[in-house]
Amino acid sequence: GASEAVDGGDFTGAIEILDDVLTRISKVSQKEFYGKAMGSRGDCYSQLAAKENDDEDFNRAEAAYRLAIRAFGQTDMASGQASVQSSLGNLYLESARRKDPAKNLELAIESFDEALKFFTAENQPEKHARIQVSLGRARSELAGIQDRRENLIHSMKAYGEALKVYRSDKNPMQHALI
Repeated sequence: GASEAVDGGDFTGAIEILDDVLTRISKVSQKEFYGKAMGSRGDCYSQLAAKENDDEDFNRAEAAYRLAIRAFGQTDMASGQASVQSSLGNLYLESARRKDPAKNLELAIESFDEALKFFTAENQPEKHARIQVSLGRARSELAGIQDRRENLIHSMKAYGEALKVYRSDKNPMQHALI
């Protein structure tokens, strides 16, 4: 299936499988499954966008993530919605290297902030810390473009939150990288 194609690096093949699945399920009665499949489709397009440096694949990834977020928003799957928000943030973070850096970094920050509304240090410490690192990176990169002081302060706060989870005695590698 799609997972095997992804594991083999065949993102185009995985998209074809996911597209077939998506034509067979209902957006209305199977929202959770639809959201998961659409999020996976976004992940595949995101990988292609990064690999090929292709704006069309970026746009397809963004659209798939937005459809997944909408589907999850109509269910009690807040964790699914937050996971896709994080993936969308990473897509924007990667895209900022290619074009419209300020706009894409601001969109990344918005997406990470949305994901952090669900993934707290209390309920999902690892995911919370990982998103905080990404948020810190986005803020740090944005500081090189605009509002240097403000973005650096926010970047340091995000890294500080991540360090609460990635302590030197429990996660020495992640602690050192921050």
